[in-house]
Amino acid sequence: MILSEEIEQVDFGDTRIDNRCKDMLKRMHADPDKSFPRLADNWGILKAFYRFMNNPKVTREKLLSSHICETVKRCATHETVLVIQDSTKLSYPHHPKAKGLGYVGTREKGLGYGMLVHNTCAIACGTHEPLGMLHQEVIVRQKLHPQEETYKDRLGRNRESDKWLNGVQKTKELLSGHPHIIHVADREADIYFLMRDILRLEQGFVIRQAKNRNADDGRLSTTIDNAKETGTMSVFLQKNGTRKARTAKVSLRANTVIIHPPNIVNRIGDSFSVNLVVVQEMHPPKNIPPLYWVLLTTEPVDTYNACVQVVEHYQGRWTIEEFHKALKTGCGIEERQLTTRQGLENVLGLSTIIAVLLLHVRFMARVNEKQEEGTLTTTQRIILSQKFHALTEHMSNQQAFFHIARLGGFLARKHDGNPGWITLLRGYQKLLLLEQGYLLALALVGKR
Repeated sequence: MILSEEIEQVDFGDTRIDNRCKDMLKRMHADPDKSFPRLADNWGILKAFYRFMNNPKVTREKLLSSHICETVKRCATHETVLVIQDSTKLSYPHHPKAKGLGYVGTREKGLGYGMLVHNTCAIACGTHEPLGMLHQEVIVRQKLHPQEETYKDRLGRNRESDKWLNGVQKTKELLSGHPHIIHVADREADIYFLMRDILRLEQGFVIRQAKNRNADDGRLSTTIDNAKETGTMSVFLQKNGTRKARTAKVSLRANTVIIHPPNIVNRIGDSFSVNLVVVQEMHPPKNIPPLYWVLLTTEPVDTYNACVQVVEHYQGRWTIEEFHKALKTGCGIEERQLTTRQGLENVLGLSTIIAVLLLHVRFMARVNEKQEEGTLTTTQRIILSQKFHALTEHMSNQQAFFHIARLGGFLARKHDGNPGWITLLRGYQKLLLLEQGYLLALALVGKR
């Protein structure tokens, strides 16, 4: 992914605004986590930044439109695309006077101040290469609904859970001719109506089970207990909060079940057949909860390899967690100080494009592939080969980004693992700075 291609089709109906947008993105791309005052060269540029953010012609949707077009093009080159959905909260506790924000916490854990962002991104099946964003929805809770409200009451109004179906419908609209779309989501998406509508739209899903639903055997739990073992596999668990990264040896069991409408709608509606894969850790470390997933899916589970593929599809969900880290840690989205929801949403639009690019950098730093072209510029490869004499200009992408991390302070010892976000970001910023100096030097030499 190259920034210039992601923003090539940006169009606000005003060339000056288009150029300002591209200038801002280039500055943010060079130093994603820097504040606007530090990105601007002078007071005039800083004022232009803030005018841009609050210009009524500028919207988050328009800012993302060019990138989404490029995402659709990339999806067309893959036979199967995984579409990952998840939400994150952007909290602005130090901006209590910002207009248009709302609650992001809960009564139990405390009411924060900010907005929820629900993201729908595409990744390649198999490699899990990030392909880009397909849809983004901002949710602002202006009020809290009564605690005594029932599920039937919620069915009669607009619900926050509608975000899942909105992402599915937008995906269908953008990728209408694509042969194989699989939606992947965590337990929050275990919603009867969502699974029913994905099937109606002739798409697939892998969703982690959360509810003990009505099924042919009475309850889903009975079908899970009767699932037949198909084999074992190793599952790598990413570091998450206090959980350390580890590889878990798991057993796989599979079954098929008919899901019936819930009691809340008097069991009136479509019943549908889904497969399930039970993933259960066999020998968990002492004092650590064992891994246990039940994955509901439209994909086949009749063989061991098919079950393994369903698990690998679900593991692709971690990509969107990485995207949220890129948005918050890499781009410092929650540190931006603007006074209106519009301004903060516009920063979100710009930062989303940068975060996807950073996510792709992260992906290329991890994969072991021989591809040489399409990610770094020729100038960047020249700089790396001069900086690290063991490299040539025909280095693989994996070699290139490994050494970018070294520019950021990564020591690359045997026990160091993969470079982290901060290290990789610092290295990438340094590479961009070296590239800028290199190009300026060439221009000066050419004038002599």
